[in-house]
Amino acid sequence: MKTDQGKIIDRDSIMTEAIWRCLEEMYRISQPSCSFIEEDKKAKEKIAKGEEINDNIINEHYISSYEYETIINKYLDSYRLEAQFKDDCDLIKNYLEKGGMKRIYKSDEFGHSHKDYEKLDPIANIIGEDNAKKVFKYIEEAKDFYRFDVDESQFKFAMMQYAPSCNKEAVKKIWEDKGISIDIRDRDDEESFDLIYYGEYIPESE
Repeated sequence: MKTDQGKIIDRDSIMTEAIWRCLEEMYRISQPSCSFIEEDKKAKEKIAKGEEINDNIINEHYISSYEYETIINKYLDSYRLEAQFKDDCDLIKNYLEKGGMKRIYKSDEFGHSHKDYEKLDPIANIIGEDNAKKVFKYIEEAKDFYRFDVDESQFKFAMMQYAPSCNKEAVKKIWEDKGISIDIRDRDDEESFDLIYYGEYIPESE
C-alpha cells in the first residue's frame, strides 16, 4: 500500500510505528515523565560525538502493571496486532456444531424479491456424528499448531525490552542513589489511570 506521497507502507513500518508510539505514550505517563523519542534522539547525538550515554532509562522510570497492560492492549487493538485466528477457529467450530443461518431471497405474490434467512443444520446432520467429530478435531489441531500471533508476540517482546519498569521500589532506589528523592503515586486502577491519562497535565520533557 502507498500513501498520497508515494511512500510504501508495509507490515514492518506499521509495527515500528506502533512500537514507538506506544513507548512514547508509556514514558509520557511514567514517573518521572519523559519523552522516549527525545531521549533516543539525545542518545544518538551523544553516540555521534563519542560521548557516554544513559543506557538505564528503562529502570529510571516507573509505570504500574495496570497502566502497562492497558496501554499495550490499546495499541494491539488500534493497530490490529492482536491475533484473531483462535477466535475465528472457535467461531467456525461453533457455527458447524450448532448450525447457523444463510441468506436467501424469496419472491412475494407480486414477483418482488425480498431478503430472508434460513436456518442451516448442524454439520453432524449432514455428514454424520463420527465425521463431524473428525472435522472438530481437525479444527482444534489447526488452532493449536499454526502460529498466527507473530505480530502480537513481536510487539509485546519489544515492550518487555524497552518499556518503563513496573518495579516501583527499584526505580525509587535508583534515584535515591543519585541523591534525588522522587514521589511515586500508585495508579493501579481504572480511576487513577483515567485521571493521569485524560485529565492530568503531563509536562513536556525538556
